[in-house]
Amino acid sequence: MASEVPSSSDDRLALDDLDRDIIAALRADGRVSNRKLARELGVNEATVSSRIRRLSDESVIRVTAVTDMTALGYDQLVIAFIGVAGRSVTEVADELARIPEAMSVGVVFGEHDLAVTLLARDLAHVGELLDGSVGPVNGVARVDCELCLDVRRFRSEYAVFT
Repeated sequence: MASEVPSSSDDRLALDDLDRDIIAALRADGRVSNRKLARELGVNEATVSSRIRRLSDESVIRVTAVTDMTALGYDQLVIAFIGVAGRSVTEVADELARIPEAMSVGVVFGEHDLAVTLLARDLAHVGELLDGSVGPVNGVARVDCELCLDVRRFRSEYAVFT
């Protein structure tokens, strides 16, 4: 996205072709080593290192840790649609949000009252979560479950992992 890279007319740091090439390479593979970057770009490793440090110091790029749910042992992503009865939806949502494997709890309109996204280690753990953690919550009257077959993109900044 060229619009995210400041142009030389900005008051911020002026970027040259090497800076732009480094940024493009890091966007393609944020785990690429400085050594490999240097080799691919035809410069020495110290140059790549100093450029990345400068781009970071000037807030042109930011290094963020992204959690891989499968690396942490969570192979299943489940969306539980909850029907609530006999208790306020927000009270039930607050209690469900305290489940450690709950990534998000959203109040929704339509057939269900809540949508809860859960991470599970395996299919047995899915059952444990639905029967042992979600189902017993006071006010949970109905649970419909959708199992995600494939996760194309997982953004962990919305979930807290312990």
